[in-house]
Amino acid sequence: MIEKLSERQLTNLREFLDNEFSTISQRYQKKFQPDGFQTLNDLIDASKSYIEVISGIPLPRYTYLALNYLLKYLDFFVDAIVTFPASPKPMFSFLKQLDELFQQAVIRGNMSVTEGVRVKSLTESCRMVVLSKMERTGGYEKECTEVFEATLQELNI
Repeated sequence: MIEKLSERQLTNLREFLDNEFSTISQRYQKKFQPDGFQTLNDLIDASKSYIEVISGIPLPRYTYLALNYLLKYLDFFVDAIVTFPASPKPMFSFLKQLDELFQQAVIRGNMSVTEGVRVKSLTESCRMVVLSKMERTGGYEKECTEVFEATLQELNI
């Protein structure tokens, strides 16, 4: 596994993640239109390469970078959960993947207290949005309690 990235690699990584997020965001803005996302599952599918690249960022050296992009994405994704009709199975699966990434950043990263507070705040917020959304659907109480459970347990804040 790569431990250190060159300046050029860091620049390319940032450019890729910025462009990928911009593309996802633009398609989200066109939701329910022919070239936009039609469902939450469409958004999740389009986000997989973005999340995979973030998962490959070497920790702990680049924790700040991984967290920056993860927090930016999670903030965006919380809004998407509210916007789209419920898609429980893909949503919970994707949230589990995000939980694992955040948990790794908490365990292996050199996270500042400020970053820890941001992670805690946003993951708790996401948990509340999911709970609110799924209350209307019913039958997913256990899954709702597990949203970001691993990350929240690792945080000592």
